[in-house]
Amino acid sequence: MLWEMWHGKEAFFEMKGQDLEVLLVNLEEGHRPEFTGFTTQTSVLWSELMSRCWAKNATERNTLADCKSVITTVLASQK
Repeated sequence: MLWEMWHGKEAFFEMKGQDLEVLLVNLEEGHRPEFTGFTTQTSVLWSELMSRCWAKNATERNTLADCKSVITTVLASQK
């Protein structure tokens, strides 16, 4: 997952050990990890990508093609 790659820790770690049903209810209610501390253009692009992938409404989530496009842009900006 992008979250683990970016932060080096497991997404939803603070919810680890909860019953699956409780975790799913929290996710359905919109709980997502905080996107804070992003200051560079690259980090903002990554955080926006992750945020769109985790959109509560499935129709607002990125497609695979959208993800590929953003990742390609980020990698090209690093050259």
